[in-house]
Order: sequence, then C-alpha cells, then structure tokens
Amino acid sequence: MPAVLDDRVAAVHTVSQRLPVEAAEAMADFTLAALQGAPAPDWIADPGAYGEVLAAHADAYDPGLVPLDHLDLKPEHLRRRGDGEVVLLDVESVRPDVTGLIDVVTLPAVLRQAGHELSADRVLGLYLDATAARGANWTAGTLKSALRAYAAATGLESLHGLDQ
Repeated sequence: MPAVLDDRVAAVHTVSQRLPVEAAEAMADFTLAALQGAPAPDWIADPGAYGEVLAAHADAYDPGLVPLDHLDLKPEHLRRRGDGEVVLLDVESVRPDVTGLIDVVTLPAVLRQAGHELSADRVLGLYLDATAARGANWTAGTLKSALRAYAAATGLESLHGLDQ
C-alpha cells in the first residue's frame, strides 16, 4: 500500500507531462517556467524561498511541468477498484501554484492512519522511486532542500522529519 499510494501521488504530480497537446497549451500559463517569471502568490510568506521551490522542481522535472498538488489525502479517500487498482477519491483542490510538496509532507500521516508506520526516509524513498519512474530527477538531498524551502515559503511549521 505505501508504494501504491506514493505512485498515485506521483502520477498526479506529473500528469501534465502526459497531457494531450491541446490541454498542455491551455495550461501553458501555469508551467514552472511561467511561474518562475511571475510574482509569487500573495499567500506566500517568503517569495525567495518560493523561487527556490520552483527552481528545484524545474531541475527535477522540466520547466514545462505544471506543478499540481494539494490532494485531499486521507485513508477514507483511497479505494480499491474491482481489478485491484488503488485510486484516490475526493481531490480537494488541485492547484498549479504550489507544487506537490504539501502532499509529500502529508504522506507519512496518511500512511500511519492507514496502518502503515514508515520512517520519513522510507516515505521519501518511495516518493523518489515513484517520481523517478515518471521521469523526475530528484535526489534525496534536492527533495529535502525543496521541502525546507517550501516550509519557509509557506510558513509551514513542521516537515515531520522529512527534511532530516
């Protein structure tokens, strides 16, 4: 289950890499390249750290990625289809201005609530594997740096050990 959940989250975070041309063109204003050239959203506490987050994502993926995140991750929103496939339900708000890092921060708690106690390193390892399978070039170090910058940019008080 932990690897499957990480895979599903990675699939959402990288979906813009698999969009049809028409959809990709419609989302062009929300790519990492476009976000890097625009002012930080008003709710960002530290625009410099936000720039670091966007730059880390552009390095890990591609400047053409539309960074999607903010899944409403909780055990109640995981379902197994008849064919055994696990799906995420009840996506709260997929936002193209935040990146998927808040979902990464949420993963340990969701897995714990679902009965899977994993170390922060194991959760990060599963996420790194899942995103690498979808073309990302994260390393543990660059992902941890991006998480620290994300916390600074957004005012998030804890990364629950994911940045250690």
